[in-house]
Amino acid sequence: MARGRVWAITLAVVDVGLLAVFAVLATGHFHDSAPDDPPSTPPANISTDPVHFHMPSKNVYCYMDVNGVVCGINRDAAAERDKPWPRIATCPINHVVRIDSQDAQVVCAADVDIPVPDGDGKSVGGAVFSVDGHQLDYGQKQTVGDFTCESRQAGVLCTNATGQWFNLRQADGFTHGGPGEAPPA
Repeated sequence: MARGRVWAITLAVVDVGLLAVFAVLATGHFHDSAPDDPPSTPPANISTDPVHFHMPSKNVYCYMDVNGVVCGINRDAAAERDKPWPRIATCPINHVVRIDSQDAQVVCAADVDIPVPDGDGKSVGGAVFSVDGHQLDYGQKQTVGDFTCESRQAGVLCTNATGQWFNLRQADGFTHGGPGEAPPA
């Protein structure tokens, strides 16, 4: 009988030891931040719903959805018609900029499909954008899926999850880059 008790006590000690090791490992594995770290909060204006917005100047209009961002410059202004703009052989005049999960580029306006609610839109750069979109004031950001656009004095800056970006401003046109490249200030 004494042998049975020793065996039971040994098993109990081993079980307690294994539970202690598991608790230490689980705590280290599942809790990788210090106890004083504040809880993470999602950034404001994040959505998966499509969004239409325009810059305060109303010179740049954009459409965002989970597949990317399309923006156009209101090239109707006389000063803007004479500005240099990247040319595409198949559409020398009507073009917009687009960023998707791969890169940012100038595309023909005819190659983008922007859903405009109730058909109430404005032709900007040859594409029709909603005039009912909200104004994205300077300093504000809008995020849909993996894409974020920020309204700045230097233009609208839109980025994707891989660090690709474009900046669009009526006075400066289209610039773009990737991770490690700084957009215009």
